[in-house]
Amino acid sequence: MCDRNALVPALVVALAACGSSPPVTPDGAVLDAHVPDGRADAPLDAPEKPPLDFTCRNQPPPATAPDPLLVGGKLFAIEHYQVAALAGATVVLRRRANDAPIAQAQTAADGAFEMSVASGGAPVDGYFTIDAPGFAPSRIDPGDPLFDGEGPLLAVATGDEMARWYADAGLPATGTGAILTATVDCANDAGRGATLALAPPAALAYYDDVAQRWDPALAASENGFALVARTATSFTATTSIEATTYPARTVAAPAGTLSITRLTPRAR
Repeated sequence: MCDRNALVPALVVALAACGSSPPVTPDGAVLDAHVPDGRADAPLDAPEKPPLDFTCRNQPPPATAPDPLLVGGKLFAIEHYQVAALAGATVVLRRRANDAPIAQAQTAADGAFEMSVASGGAPVDGYFTIDAPGFAPSRIDPGDPLFDGEGPLLAVATGDEMARWYADAGLPATGTGAILTATVDCANDAGRGATLALAPPAALAYYDDVAQRWDPALAASENGFALVARTATSFTATTSIEATTYPARTVAAPAGTLSITRLTPRAR
């Protein structure tokens, strides 16, 4: 397992991959990670990140989609904050309105999967569930309906791994599973500086890019990710970046599940 495939840089791309480009591997994603001082491969001058794009805020998603809609991506297992491709898992795309399965695929040796979805020419509003032997089930919510060549990267983790996250974050280990949210902008870039408000209220922690672990002392996210205390199976999340507030989203977090929800500026 490559020690540079850090958890959050990989998952930022995982949840932001909603364009027509091919799926991206964590080796590419990790290039955006901060590197601690003194690392031999640290850049002398890190490039300045572009301003975040909020032009789609409160706008609806596209109204049309190809038919059939091709959905492909990769699945990774997280262990000690590192990721590795996982084969032999079942990935199911489910309709948000009634949880009914729409399409299903098995992951290959490199974690890749592909689905052909009958869309009827409209975006498909759904989420992914993952069943992988030896891992807790996952529920991955892309946030917006799928409409154009999405290539999501998905993740699973063991109960021990998720317990490690909560211990590092100083959050109460109530129940099982884990709840992550990922804020992105209209260009699917990580929502740097995002803060999260929850209803009903719950404790949370943000991720430290340098230390590569959850940090209870951070007042805002460095890359859009938050880890939420496991106190409810459903709650409302409202994310803000400086003066920009996103529409509130409902986050589903079934017990015993790794729940990852992408928070976008679009209206729902």
